[in-house]
Amino acid sequence: MRKFIQLEPLSQCDETRDPLFQTRVLRRVGCITYPGRVENIEVEKVSRNRIYLIRYDDGDEDHVPEEEVIENRVKKYSFLAKEFWI
Repeated sequence: MRKFIQLEPLSQCDETRDPLFQTRVLRRVGCITYPGRVENIEVEKVSRNRIYLIRYDDGDEDHVPEEEVIENRVKKYSFLAKEFWI
């Protein structure tokens, strides 16, 4: 059972300053991995915690806390002018 929380939008200025905004993520559910990106950031009205909207490449969306974004983010490395995502 999911609990419902009240969210309010984060200002565009604060959103673009957040280091997790536009972060690529790979979320694994069972044996399937879903790639996505943080598209929007909202704030819980009571606790003021940030909640991140992830839009997956298949069009699905999910609101997750900061810890889940950090845990599932894709790390980008450059090697000889080529980008590798792991």
